[in-house]
Amino acid sequence: MPSPEDRVREFILELPEVTETLIDGRANFAATEKTFAILERHEDAPGLALRTNEEWLGELGLHRNCYVPSYCVQNEPWIGLRLKGRIAWGRVEALSVVAYEFVATQPMRDALAEKGW
Repeated sequence: MPSPEDRVREFILELPEVTETLIDGRANFAATEKTFAILERHEDAPGLALRTNEEWLGELGLHRNCYVPSYCVQNEPWIGLRLKGRIAWGRVEALSVVAYEFVATQPMRDALAEKGW
């Protein structure tokens, strides 16, 4: 069974034109050279930081499996998802797609729709 980090990595790398780069020991995922997801450690457990907007940040910040990362990337709001215990994988994947859409070009979003996401 793959680790939570490997499962996230596999899903995110299936999104159109996504690249992975290791920065400061963290896997950073980008599209159009803009980072939208980061695998990290939070309170000694795996976490996934995702680009978001103020509206999503307010809604997601109330969920018990979410946290606000201790850093801000490019002055954009980010939300963290704990990848520990019972993980709602459908939610992780859906929020990863939302984060991706913040940085994707229209042709990339069209390719995403063709895949059924």
